Amino acid sequence: MGSRHELLPSQEEALFKLIVAVKFDPEQFSFDKEAYSTVFRYKTTNYYFQFSRHAAPNRGNWLKLTYSPSQYLTKEEETSSIGDWPKLLSYFRSWLAYLRRELNTKNPWDDILKQKELSEAASTIGEENTPFTSDEISLISSKLAELKDLFIAKGLVDEEHHALVESRLRYLESGTKKLGRVDWANVVYATVVKLAVEKVLDTTAFQAAVEWMRCLFQKILVGTRYLPPPL
Repeated sequence: MGSRHELLPSQEEALFKLIVAVKFDPEQFSFDKEAYSTVFRYKTTNYYFQFSRHAAPNRGNWLKLTYSPSQYLTKEEETSSIGDWPKLLSYFRSWLAYLRRELNTKNPWDDILKQKELSEAASTIGEENTPFTSDEISLISSKLAELKDLFIAKGLVDEEHHALVESRLRYLESGTKKLGRVDWANVVYATVVKLAVEKVLDTTAFQAAVEWMRCLFQKILVGTRYLPPPL
């Protein structure tokens, strides 16, 4: 049966020092004392390390450690004596190493899926490489302004990348007067892929860009087939 567990201040200090020693930023971790457990979470991910006290038959009070990632699994559990703090600290140190490994690993499958999504969005603009109309250029200009606001004003892109994003968006706007619609769509596609590969766009920002492309290209396609949509 579980009982409430809280780390001692000296133990909390030891874990903090270990995080700093392996060159992680402590502010990237949340530290929560929950019912029956103490949990460290790495922000913006599903990775965590949890200390939970429980009573093991014929063994008294022990700590159950649940952590993700582990050496070979997405989640693993261990048990250890509450009194064996050096062993508990070694598990936490190993978890930090696994955490760094996963954070630094670039998944090539993600790039394939991203490019597929973008390719599908770009294909909705059609096959005729005709110039944009003046109404379409105005529409794209306003939509690029919306995308800039989404990325920068609403904080989907880190401040250090603001100038880069603004430069790329200005380039896309200037291209509407020089390129045919298919060529321009391909440039948008390449630009967003590059920003994602360079990790300027995280998953949330990338998905926002894909949806923006899809909606914009569909509006342009409707305009070429029928009448210009109302602005």
